[in-house]
Amino acid sequence: MTDGTPEPSAGAGRSTVRDSRLDVARGIAIAGVVIVHVYRGLYGADMVEQSTTLLVDRLMGFWCLSVFAFVGGTLVPRGVRSRGVASYVRDRTTRFFVVYVTWAILQGGVQLLATDAVNVPTSPIAILSIWRPPGQLWYLPFLILMTLVFVPLQPWRERRALWIVCVAAAVSIAFWGYDGGYVGTQGLGLVVFFVGGMAVGAHRMTAVLDRFAPAVAGTVGILLLVVSSLVAVVTFATPPTFDPEGRTLASVAIAVPVALVSSAAVLLIGHGLRRASFLALLGRRSLDIYLAHVIIAAGTRIVLTQLGVTSLWVFVIAGFAMGMVGSLIVGSAARRMKLGWVFDGPSWLNRTPAASRTKPPPQGPPRAEQS
Repeated sequence: MTDGTPEPSAGAGRSTVRDSRLDVARGIAIAGVVIVHVYRGLYGADMVEQSTTLLVDRLMGFWCLSVFAFVGGTLVPRGVRSRGVASYVRDRTTRFFVVYVTWAILQGGVQLLATDAVNVPTSPIAILSIWRPPGQLWYLPFLILMTLVFVPLQPWRERRALWIVCVAAAVSIAFWGYDGGYVGTQGLGLVVFFVGGMAVGAHRMTAVLDRFAPAVAGTVGILLLVVSSLVAVVTFATPPTFDPEGRTLASVAIAVPVALVSSAAVLLIGHGLRRASFLALLGRRSLDIYLAHVIIAAGTRIVLTQLGVTSLWVFVIAGFAMGMVGSLIVGSAARRMKLGWVFDGPSWLNRTPAASRTKPPPQGPPRAEQS
């Protein structure tokens, strides 16, 4: 599972060759997410200074979830075309709701069992309070909200794109850096990225990337990412999904272009690293990693502590490696054990009605929007 858009099957004369560039960009993005959460976990365990954690947050926080949201948005139009708006919205919201509740209970249960070792103890009442998303799981209700509100508007339709994206931009700017702690109040700074991704679509995005030579794109992307990251650190700009120091008009005004530039930079880097197959794999399995990495990284930290390890770099490297690779292993093992619904939602949602499968594809160039 990636963003919940079903993988299209071959047929009808369409090209099914998957373009890896957006997968690579999303692989880079999920790596950034894991690094941020590893450092936050170490800070919660009093193993690093707050200043170090905030620095990592600023270096990664302006682009990791923005790219994650944008690339996920680009995959939506293909899913809607293959299933229809009503079916897509129903299946997607059901899928994400089931996965969200499953992981809220699973992650909370692990915290409850390891109360003496975790940074943030929980309680049965807190676990069942699903209107208050635990940790990183807020992103799933965010996806449900985006699906219910914006997918029916179909912002990829040319005459609607501008005004829908403008509305999304207004919402993002108004709630930039705000986290209300409840479902529907978190991550709203990402709305414009997800809606922008839907408006652009994967085929247009890859067509834009085609205009640049991979080596040039990669080099320019790295330079832009370095410059935008320096601006973010020096100016104390507010990241889109959290507010470390208190957001102001100036901090948001600086943050918006920083997030746009740094996110574009990662997309260019993804184009430059288009042959990086492992990064592409991480991108395709990014939601597996997003769901499982917090438990696995925290478990790694606890085990290393019990073993008497004191080196910070061992904790960082081991937590990052296990959070990434361990999540892939857990996801694969779950599917082999017929527990794939833990990551993918109910299996019956993958059964597209025959009318949708046999529907003739729209005319146009081959698209690479598979998820």
